[in-house]
Amino acid sequence: MVANGHVLDTIERIRDNLRYAEPVQLFENVGGRFRENLPFQRWASLAPKVGRGAAFGDVDNDGDLDVLISNSGQSRALLVNQAGQRKNWILIKLVGTRSARDAVGAEVRVVASGRTQVSQVRGGRSYLSASDLRVHFGLGDAGRVELMRIRWPSGAEETFRDVQSNQLVTVTEGTGRLESRAPEKGANGR
Repeated sequence: MVANGHVLDTIERIRDNLRYAEPVQLFENVGGRFRENLPFQRWASLAPKVGRGAAFGDVDNDGDLDVLISNSGQSRALLVNQAGQRKNWILIKLVGTRSARDAVGAEVRVVASGRTQVSQVRGGRSYLSASDLRVHFGLGDAGRVELMRIRWPSGAEETFRDVQSNQLVTVTEGTGRLESRAPEKGANGR
């Protein structure tokens, strides 16, 4: 997803083909190539904004990513994802003890149904925006994470096996255990 808006508020006086307010764009990964989602494009084109930043996270804890977009001189927009609740997922919150408490820089590797995914706790991702520090993995049809390996910024590593999908998991560095919490009742269509 890309929040758009030209930087020059008078651009329309200079260039007929450019606008200050522009639609948000949503791209889909189709076999390693990204293409714009046309239904979303039609919707976003109805109300162009002067987008400046986008923060991503699971605001309703239902297993899919939502986005909060900040707009220059306009109200913010919270887009709550209702389309992504058909597959399995896991959301991982890391709490550092030897590493910084927010665990920025920690790497998480999960294996589910033989497929390996890697992500990292990252701080900033968009202009003047702070995304959710929890790490989200879409698991498709996999009902369990076979292996979860965390490499903390301190250099320590922890490994967990056979973790149930569709839950929020908290791992505190050095404890060797997971604290899990199922989503609120009714979330994820289950």
